[in-house]
Formats: sequence, structure tokens, C-alpha cells
Amino acid sequence: MMRKFLSMASLVLIGLGCEPTCEQTCQDLLACDELETDRMALDDCTAACVVQQNLYDDWEDAELQDGFVDYKRCVSETTCDGIASGECYDEELYAW
Repeated sequence: MMRKFLSMASLVLIGLGCEPTCEQTCQDLLACDELETDRMALDDCTAACVVQQNLYDDWEDAELQDGFVDYKRCVSETTCDGIASGECYDEELYAW
């Protein structure tokens, strides 16, 4: 019983540390009516996000990599009104 509990607790902790994928981030962005995203499709958004993420990885720029992860987390945790008002905006990141 205790082993099962510890295994489940470990999975929960691992899940808390995971960063949102580009697809998850784009789903959150595209679901916001407050943002002008009606011309962008999920596939296009996801592809652009992945390109941006890969660029930061290629540059081996830990600060931009961390900032991009923070941005994706912010989008997943913030309301559409908050995103529209700029709560997740980071001028250091290239916005796709």
C-alpha cells in the first residue's frame, strides 16, 4: 500500500515539473477569443513554436530556453484576459 502511494506521489511530482508542449501552448492561445488568432491554425502555430524552441536550443542559450519554458507555462496558467493584457509578454523572446 505504501509503495503504491509513493509511486503515485512520484508521478504527481514529475507531472508538476513538466513544461507544456508547443501544441498545448498553441491550443491555449488559439482558444482565446480575446486574441486575434482567427487566421492561425493549430498546426501552423505549433510548427512556429517548435522552430522557435529549436532555435534557442541550437544557440545553447539557457536564458532564452528558460524564458521560453516560462512563457509556455504562463500561457497555460493564465486566463485569456491576462494573456491579452500582456501578463505573459517577454520582450526578450522572439514572438512567433
